[in-house]
Order: sequence, then C-alpha cells, then structure tokens
Amino acid sequence: MKQCPRLFWQCLALVAVCLVVRDPADPSATGSAPAKPPTVTNQAPARFALTNGFKQLQLRAKQGEAEAQTSLGAIYARGQGAAQDFAEALKWFRKAAEKGDAAAQVSLGACYANGQGVSQDYAEAVAWFRKAAEQGDAQGQYQLATRYANGQGVALDYMEAHKWANIAIAHAKPADCLTLNGISRSANGRLALINGLTLENGESGLVKTPVGQIRIKCIRIRDDHAQIVVEGEGQTRTLPLLSASRTAFRFQDAAKLRGSLERMMSSGQIAEAQRRASVFLTDKEGGEPSTEDPPPKP
Repeated sequence: MKQCPRLFWQCLALVAVCLVVRDPADPSATGSAPAKPPTVTNQAPARFALTNGFKQLQLRAKQGEAEAQTSLGAIYARGQGAAQDFAEALKWFRKAAEKGDAAAQVSLGACYANGQGVSQDYAEAVAWFRKAAEQGDAQGQYQLATRYANGQGVALDYMEAHKWANIAIAHAKPADCLTLNGISRSANGRLALINGLTLENGESGLVKTPVGQIRIKCIRIRDDHAQIVVEGEGQTRTLPLLSASRTAFRFQDAAKLRGSLERMMSSGQIAEAQRRASVFLTDKEGGEPSTEDPPPKP
C-alpha cells in the first residue's frame, strides 16, 4: 500500500505526457471536433497574431518570392507573429529590396536610418529610400523629403525636400493606404482585418484611410495575404500581411512637412521646387511638364 501514492503520480505523469504529444488538430485524438478558433474583432492591430500561415510564408520567402520576403521581414521587425528580430528582418528586407520591391526598399532604408539590425547609416538609408521613391512609392518619397529637410545622408536642401514632399502628396491615394493588419479564422472561413474593418471572402465594406474613404471587396483570403478589388478599379490588388510601407505613409505628415519648409523658403524657391516636382511627375506619368499646376495642397 505504501507504493500506491508513487504509482498514482507515475500514472498521472504518463497521462500528462500523452496530452502534450497528442496532436490537437486531430479530431480523433479527443473523440470530438476541435474547438473553434477565436474570430477576428475590431481590436487594435497589435493584438492580432499570425495564423499557421507563418510556415508557408517562410517557405515562399526561402523560395525567393519578393512579396513573401517583405512580409516576413515586417513580421520580424514588428514582433507580431514571431519574436522581434531586427537582424532577421533586415535579411529578408534586403533580399526583396535587391529584387526591386519598393516596400522592402523603404523598410530596409528605415532599418539603416534607425540603426535597427545594422549600424545607423543615413547615406545608405537615403540610397534605398531613393530607389523606392523613383519607383513612385509615396512612403519612399516622403522619407527622402525628410532626409533632405534634415540633412541626413544628403546635403541640406529645402527645395529638394519640398519637391519630394509635393510628389508624395500627389501620389497619395486611398487605395495605396490599405494595410492587412491581421488574418484569423471563423466558422465560415478566414477573416481579414483591413484598416480596422473585418471582412470575409466575398464581403464588401467602406474603409477609412488618411486620404479618404473607399469601398473594397475581399476576393480571396490566404494565411499571409488577401486579394481585394477597389471600387472603380478593374484590377485585383494583393495586400501582404503586416506589410505597411505604403500604409505607413501619412498624407498629413507630408503636407505638414511641406508647410514647414515653405515658412523657410522664398517664393522663388517654392516655385522651383514645384517645377521640379512637376517635371518628375510628367516624366513618370507621361505628358507635357507644367509649372502652372503644381501638386495640389490638401
């Protein structure tokens, strides 16, 4: 009888081990259907974790897909869905940036500017911001304007700063200010949280952005991205999970920067900066340059 307590605890330990190694995803392990996962609600994006698509995302990134590499870098940089690791984020941002991905170029530039995962280097940051800016990325353009305004990595130049702020404002569109903040599952399938709005497959909704409101429809939701259609557009857009290079751009920030610069510039300098912006926009978008119609003020 003295051995009974010891035998009891040995049996209890064995049961605990069995519970640990049992696959919770296997309904046969418990004899009943698995518990339903929590559904997405309109909470702060930081409270959302990545679903089991993380492994698939890693696989696609390792296979060389730039979009997946950018998303994976964002996850490591934010510490959402994986432990925060700037060195790992930098590695994936660089891989995608070297392929020409503008979102990754901005993120890589930010790592250099902030000294995250690498020694702080404003000149290197500017080089990557410029690559994204010249591709038409509004966040890259705003970041480049900021560096010229502060003389970080480039010579202080208010006219160039004003020029890039103008260009960023001209490119600011609601459809470019969308962030896929989280993905979860419900009884009906996957749910996507986009700019604070929860949508299912096939569902439409009005989304708010810093530039204005737009109506979007969710076409397809996967574990690490969502495909949407914006009202008035004929093409499908893909939103990578947690990749916020474009959505991190604040229309108000660019407008505020431009206003601050104009208080320190002469009317002639402002006119020249507007002319440079007009020339850049014309070269990129076609048409004849105009010095009479600078990018509109908000």
